[in-house]
Amino acid sequence: MAKRGRRDAPAVGRWVVENGVTPQVMLVSSALRAVETADLITAELEPVPRRVVTDQAYNAPAEGLLELVRGLPAEAETVMLVGHNPGIETLATQLADSDSGLGEFPTSAVCVLEFDAGWDSIEPGTGRLIAFAVPRG
Repeated sequence: MAKRGRRDAPAVGRWVVENGVTPQVMLVSSALRAVETADLITAELEPVPRRVVTDQAYNAPAEGLLELVRGLPAEAETVMLVGHNPGIETLATQLADSDSGLGEFPTSAVCVLEFDAGWDSIEPGTGRLIAFAVPRG
């Protein structure tokens, strides 16, 4: 993991807490840098979300990530994805409604989307952008 990532990942965790986001599940790419990022974020979170590390999220395209999201447990109200661009950025911009103005995702970007449907019914354009930030440590 790069020096900037070691500095910024805890800032992401602090931003999540400060903004009242409480993920019950964290879906994480199996790439070492993603797992390390998740570790640094999780160290800031209470309660600690259940972590699901999967090879399927490793450099996955948006379509593959969407299938993973659709398979999330219904009881998880809030979920955090830790992965890679361009897949994460593309998924977020596809899921956000067209009025969101969501654009580029630099390293450590955080996007909070809200949906009216369950995970298994999420479709492109159905998410409301609640917040977007790029926390820096």
